[in-house]
Amino acid sequence: MADVKLEKVQEIALRACESSGVDLYDIEYLKGAKTLRIYIDKDKEAGGIQLDDCATISEKISTELDPLDLFPNDYNLEVSSPGVERVLRQEWHFNKVKGKKIEIKLYQSLGAYFPDADKKLEKAKTFKCLLKEVKNDEVIIDLEGRDFLIPLKNITKANLVFEL
Repeated sequence: MADVKLEKVQEIALRACESSGVDLYDIEYLKGAKTLRIYIDKDKEAGGIQLDDCATISEKISTELDPLDLFPNDYNLEVSSPGVERVLRQEWHFNKVKGKKIEIKLYQSLGAYFPDADKKLEKAKTFKCLLKEVKNDEVIIDLEGRDFLIPLKNITKANLVFEL
């Protein structure tokens, strides 16, 4: 999706979320599936995201988005929670789950960034770790008892790990 379209969708979604007391978590457009996904979030203390929240946000976004005809063909609008194993993309996503277990996938092996990494860790590109701190577009993780400082730009994918 062109940046201008994405910016307009974000503007509309932000307005809908703010007026409904939920947070806009993420937006993605799946071109092949012609699907626009809007992820919304709300703290557990506030009851978490409910089906009614999704329906309300969907209706508000559709009402504003449909007349603009931003998409050349029909598309599906999906509004949902980011889920318990939510994807972490932005710094605030990581901040929200500080102190929890996450899974990280790096562009290169850990050894490429940390030549002094243990032999068993040096080839790891994907691993589960404890997220300790987040600041200045970097995360501090605890991996097998050792702290690593990893710039967000080196992370290809990250998500929260569900634990009971």
